Amino acid sequence: AGALALEVAAGRRVVLLCEGDVSLFASASYVLLALLEHHPDCPLRLIPGITAASAAAAAGAWPLALQRQTLRVLPTPDDPAELEALLEEAMACPEGQRPVLALLKLGARWRWVRPLLERLGLLEDALFARHVGWPDQLVAPAAAVPPEREGSSAYFSLLLIRCGWPQVLPDTSPRLG
Repeated sequence: AGALALEVAAGRRVVLLCEGDVSLFASASYVLLALLEHHPDCPLRLIPGITAASAAAAAGAWPLALQRQTLRVLPTPDDPAELEALLEEAMACPEGQRPVLALLKLGARWRWVRPLLERLGLLEDALFARHVGWPDQLVAPAAAVPPEREGSSAYFSLLLIRCGWPQVLPDTSPRLG
């Protein structure tokens, strides 16, 4: 932040590029906070990007959320029991209103997340994505991606989990009475 502020003070135009969106779990957010705290007069302009979850859904032709579904975006829990509780809570929602979960920072957790999804019957409705937007991008149905040995999954990987499907074409006739 200090180096960027010095460049701006010297009259140079400065750009800090960020993978994904600058405001969602982005490392650039820490630089932004430091600039705001230590260099409040430094002019800033944030240009929103495409979130990794949105980019993965688009690359996989996978509707991210439909109708009244909620979308929960969170880092993948480190603890299997915590993720299992989260998934069970999502599955307990009324049919048609179950959320879509976007689990970011999946990485090496995939080796235990995949069997958990399979056991809970959620693997078939999940999308795995790694290095979205990079030349080695992988976007595939989660069931097609084998569990990998610890440490071999990329930090830049995520999982989209559809916990249920809403009625896609609801009754649109006028309600009487």
